[in-house]
Formats: sequence, structure tokens, C-alpha cells
Amino acid sequence: MNNKIFEVQDKTGRKIRLPKDRWNHIRIEHPEIIEPEEIEQALKMSQNASTTKNSADVENKKRLFESILKRRQALDFLISLS
Repeated sequence: MNNKIFEVQDKTGRKIRLPKDRWNHIRIEHPEIIEPEEIEQALKMSQNASTTKNSADVENKKRLFESILKRRQALDFLISLS
């Protein structure tokens, strides 16, 4: 059974996957994220990639998620204008 929503490769060659259980968590805790493709595209377009798991890596992930939220909010605003 396929438990993945998507799997992408980052700039360092690591495979990053979004399992269904994590997607369910995101939908509940962060309803502003509507489509998993928003996360997938942000990962593919990321300017920063870290090869270590440390506080800098966590900070990069936080900035990535904040960037996704800002894009989503901007899109929602533009849609509300139409």
C-alpha cells in the first residue's frame, strides 16, 4: 500500500517524502495549506538546503513553512479581490 502523498529530491540529493499521516496532521493543524503540491513546490524551489540535522536545519524548515504560509495568504487575498 502506498503511504506517500509525494516524494521529491532536494538539492543535496536527499529524498523528502510526505506520508499520509503527516499530511493529515498538516490539514488539521494548518488548514491554510490546502494542497500538498504547495509544500512539494516549496521544497523543489527552496534556496536553502542543509545536510545536517541541527538547529540551522530546523530554522530552515521553519522559514520554508513560513514562506508557504505567506504565499497562501497572498493568494487568498488576491482571490478575495476578484
